[in-house]
Amino acid sequence: ISGCLLALSCAPAAPGRTIYGVKSAPGDPSQVPGYLFACREDGTEAHTVGLLRVGAALVDVDGLALDAGDRLYGFECLPAGARLLEIDPTTGSGVRIGPLLAGRDIRGAAFDHTDSLRAVDAASGQLLTVNPAAGTVTSALTLTLGGSPLQVDVACDLAFDADGRGWLSSGDDVFHLDGTTGVLSFATLVNGRRVAGLCRSIHGLGTDHLFFAHAGSQVDAGWLRTAHGYEMLMLYRNLTPVISTGLADLAGRVLPDPETCAGDADGDNAVTFADLNLILAEWGNAVEPWSMGDVTGDGLVNFADINLTLDAWGEGCTREGEATRASARGWSRGSASDPP
Repeated sequence: ISGCLLALSCAPAAPGRTIYGVKSAPGDPSQVPGYLFACREDGTEAHTVGLLRVGAALVDVDGLALDAGDRLYGFECLPAGARLLEIDPTTGSGVRIGPLLAGRDIRGAAFDHTDSLRAVDAASGQLLTVNPAAGTVTSALTLTLGGSPLQVDVACDLAFDADGRGWLSSGDDVFHLDGTTGVLSFATLVNGRRVAGLCRSIHGLGTDHLFFAHAGSQVDAGWLRTAHGYEMLMLYRNLTPVISTGLADLAGRVLPDPETCAGDADGDNAVTFADLNLILAEWGNAVEPWSMGDVTGDGLVNFADINLTLDAWGEGCTREGEATRASARGWSRGSASDPP
């Protein structure tokens, strides 16, 4: 199963960004049919999108990942290896990219803070970098814990935040991950239940919330607070009632949005008391840029945010598309530098 986590705050909740997930039928270790589902990161809504297909053929998919332009990718799981897919998030239909990655068993994936696609090969215990345009592996690191290679559970996933911090779940363990070396250190144990997916998503939410979902008789998802002893709160129960047991995976977008609607703290395309209340609730805090009341993008909630909101008071606006906003900030897939 895969996981997703949600952030809660005392301020009025911002509209939740969508977290995507895949769920496959139980097999050895998974099989068709598989379904694409979606949930809101504020815990308010979840639904099944549809069957995962390439053309008319059903496909078994794991290793879901969402890039800075909201393009959704996954890996088709085949007896002989794995192959990258780009998936339509509105239908579940996929298009194959590149060659078969022979012998690979990709069970977790995520885009990191440079918008590079990283993936976990459970067969070799390696952390891969994959070219999303060509579907080929460009580098591989052995995942190690305490100096020894980690035997990765097929119930696994990756997550990265906008500062480059990484996590890997394997079975019921969650580890800190150094994405440059593949070195792991223990972070937490999740209720003794297998965590098949992790993801980060920062739009309007807190800085320490890691989404997760665990394997069991149904897909349950919630969040872990990484800065508060990995405190856990469940947000969704039985996310995919169409299939109960079996593997799953989740994906959320790591890189924050540049704020194109000046003063709009809660993402509703209007500047009102709701935005002011969100700023006041986070007053004086250091937050992820462009989230939790930071409308200036400097990572702090202070008078600059109040002033910008008051200057734009009562205005409405239409936000640009995600890809356009990512491009405007100079983020490109595979960039070696951190986002500003």
